Amino acid sequence: MSIRIERDAANRKEMPELSGESMEELQIIYDGMTDGVLIACLETGKPLRMNSPICRMFGYEEEELMTLPITDIYLAEMRNKMMERFVPDATGNEIRQHDVPCLRKNGTVFYADVVAKAVIFRGAPAIVGFFRDVTARKKLEEELVRQSERLEDAVIERTLDLREKEELLRSYIETAGSVIVTLSLDNGIIEFNREAEQIYGIKRTYAIGKDYREFFVPKAKRREFDRIIASVLSGNPLRNFESDVVTTSGDKQVILWNADRVVNARGEIVGVISVGQNITKRKLAEESLRESEERFRSAIEEAPFPVMIYAEDGEVIMISKTFTELTGYSLEEMPTLSEWMQKASGEKFPAIKQNPAQLYFINGKVDEGEYMVRTSKGVALVWHVSSSPLGRLGDGRRLSISMANDVTVRKMMEEELKASLAEKDILLREIHHRVKNNMQVILSLIGLQEKFNEDATFINMLKESQNRIKSMSLVHEKLYSTKNLDKIDFHDYVTRLAGELFAAFGVYDCAIGLNVDISGVYLSIDTAIPCGLIINEIISNSLKHAFKNSGKDACGKDATGNVAGIAGSLYVSAHNLGNGDIEILIGDDGTGFKDGLDVAGTKSLGLHIVNLLVKQLRGTIECDNKKGTHYTIRFGI
Repeated sequence: MSIRIERDAANRKEMPELSGESMEELQIIYDGMTDGVLIACLETGKPLRMNSPICRMFGYEEEELMTLPITDIYLAEMRNKMMERFVPDATGNEIRQHDVPCLRKNGTVFYADVVAKAVIFRGAPAIVGFFRDVTARKKLEEELVRQSERLEDAVIERTLDLREKEELLRSYIETAGSVIVTLSLDNGIIEFNREAEQIYGIKRTYAIGKDYREFFVPKAKRREFDRIIASVLSGNPLRNFESDVVTTSGDKQVILWNADRVVNARGEIVGVISVGQNITKRKLAEESLRESEERFRSAIEEAPFPVMIYAEDGEVIMISKTFTELTGYSLEEMPTLSEWMQKASGEKFPAIKQNPAQLYFINGKVDEGEYMVRTSKGVALVWHVSSSPLGRLGDGRRLSISMANDVTVRKMMEEELKASLAEKDILLREIHHRVKNNMQVILSLIGLQEKFNEDATFINMLKESQNRIKSMSLVHEKLYSTKNLDKIDFHDYVTRLAGELFAAFGVYDCAIGLNVDISGVYLSIDTAIPCGLIINEIISNSLKHAFKNSGKDACGKDATGNVAGIAGSLYVSAHNLGNGDIEILIGDDGTGFKDGLDVAGTKSLGLHIVNLLVKQLRGTIECDNKKGTHYTIRFGI
């Protein structure tokens, strides 16, 4: 059915213009409404625009409803009447129709309150209609009418006791679980149930007959109250209206009201019935939730480190201000996680884009490690990222939160420190190398001194000094060649030192046996040098004094100068005692000291040096002179 109406220019100017652009801007609001909205061409009756509630209301998909003439949504017998009603008001006046029977796609009928108005849409005359499904109210009204008729018939036909019926109705009202207040036309309280007594804090017997406004409506809101009551009495039911109710004790309660006029059996309007639900607790919970959400949002936005919250479909929900300050990207510039990762990671994006998917299947925090992040200005940052799941959105999508610690400065400092340490390591090795070379120069000088001196005693003293210098030089040589300047492998050091001493004294391998039992002992330079000097003195004493028996000297040669077999053995062992202490055992199976040995009181220069070095190590020394000479030295490291 088409509608053709001629309008003069004056009438068309009176019609408000609803552009497609403004409708686009309001589409989100319309989709969130419970009422259906439909815009149709005035000439053709074809729909031009609609919201999703209108589709659900009539049971059509939007594409289906767009192809139907607007008249097809009414019952056949109502179509002409509805069009005749709209045509005279096509100049822009608002049209209101109540309880209009409408036809769903499946053939069922429902009732709607319809408000329509002629407008200019996309440059052409159109009608915009607002539909509110009142089927439930209609059925309720019809049911009330039927009940009223049945009750009236029962009274007429059976003359039942009216008081009994009133008590039954009273029971319904009292057990309804909602606030029920009925007002007369002059705002007097006619009905006031038990729930109302609890909310308002007064008894029904006291409330009946009182002016509702005087009790519960502040003077500043009475004009609004009167307007609402007048609207209900004129046939506009009140739906889901929130109001604050202040009780006689001063407490404020929030009530969600639905109200309609009361009509008696003769069709006379006699008052207003209001049914309310106490939603105070719900409102408090909503307010608490809102405040909690605000605090959470503020905590995220003001976090002093980068924070990002994103949904499982990749939508970035929120980022912190610090995130934007460091990267230069706003939320609008990276609406999805993929876009952010693409900007931040560049060519590395394919390698890391799968990582977030794992976060939805874990229960706790995940340390994702360090990532290189590139800012909008091309600056490379290093972020240490931690992530965890964060529940779900209202639409069911899973959330994750990622927090980062900008370690760029720390990484730069670490690199600088590594470079500095490497430079100092090279320098320190060079120092050890030069110290060793200087000691070699000293040894050479002592060797020259030895050649120009014929005093045997003085020459022996020079050799002993050379051996001591070699033991210290060997430490610097080990440090120059080792990877760790803080630790010297004591086994390698002692083996090398003993070999140097055997060579210095001209001892054959087959003459005196040497057993070195050291494992897992590493010493610093401050400890290795005194330990090396101690071992130097003790092994030197053994090689000089312990093996002169059976016609053999320390070299294992007899009086004829031939090697005469093994003269004895030396041993050096060192172990960690497990409590931070080191134990060194040094000994031989030689002749020992005939009169025993007082280590602390000896006048021997070598043993005197040993005592001084043990004190330097803050250790102890013990000597056993049975079956050779055996030393036990303990000190802490």
